[in-house]
Amino acid sequence: MGREVRRVPMDFAWPIGKTWEGFLNPHYRKCPKCDSGYSRSYEILHEALTALMWRTPQKGDANVSRITAFLAGREATAPFGHDSIDMWSACKKLGELAGLPEGWAECAHCEGHGEDPLTRAASEAWTRTAPPSGDGWQMWETTSEGSPMSPVFATPEELARWLADTGASAFGRQGATYEEWLGMCREGWAPSAVMSNGVIRSGVAAVSESRP
Repeated sequence: MGREVRRVPMDFAWPIGKTWEGFLNPHYRKCPKCDSGYSRSYEILHEALTALMWRTPQKGDANVSRITAFLAGREATAPFGHDSIDMWSACKKLGELAGLPEGWAECAHCEGHGEDPLTRAASEAWTRTAPPSGDGWQMWETTSEGSPMSPVFATPEELARWLADTGASAFGRQGATYEEWLGMCREGWAPSAVMSNGVIRSGVAAVSESRP
């Protein structure tokens, strides 16, 4: 997920900020019995563990930190505590300790897929359709299904200039310089962000700096 340059026709007129229709699965329907493929039991336990594993370890309680590390199978990562993988591991371990049956954490109706079983086959058979290709240069965001975030330009230099001058988002509220945008345009893609020495930076800046 991040930013991506697409080569589209110069007269490509899809609205900025609107998800491209070819990326929207018309068959997808959420499971009517759950929100994410998990059982109600799992969601109740997950809610309780959120307070324990994401907040408590940061308060410096050594005993509780040992408990959360036992449940997660590893120590918390400062300064954020345990992540979503640790949460899943903790819920799974508690289920095993309690002797719960296999699959207890999954929604029984959709078998953990999070999709309506009546439309799942059609949804999985559907394929994405990319926008038409052409000579133009356009910046897209890929943090959602994918939508354009700039007009179409004839050159990467013009696109980079527009992105820099308008303060376009490289990550959240972070913009990028003309040179950073240009480097990323020539690379073609950048992740949303990277972390270095505890500092979060936009992927646009990081990718630009990594180019020779």
